Amino acid sequence: MRTKKFGLLVVTMLFVAACDVVIEAGPDNGGGGLTPDIGYDCRTAVANETYQPFYSTAAGPVIQTSSGYQMRVSLAGAEAAWLCNTDFSGDVLNVAYSEYG
Repeated sequence: MRTKKFGLLVVTMLFVAACDVVIEAGPDNGGGGLTPDIGYDCRTAVANETYQPFYSTAAGPVIQTSSGYQMRVSLAGAEAAWLCNTDFSGDVLNVAYSEYG
């Protein structure tokens, strides 16, 4: 029985390692602890791009990409999320409207 559980654990760990890294945004900084300001900086970048107040944005999930991180940012009244791309140090590279929910 222990061998089956261990085998299942190993298979699960290998499966998770093969998937993209997804880090949920946390209330502490909006970026799940990736960098101190990724949530704040992405929300600010979207607010500035759309000429909307900061409080109308909300940090969403973050994925790790080959060049840094990508965060989904919700904007009040928008039909789809905005995507914010940062480098590994958390500096915003660009923001774009995703055109899908």
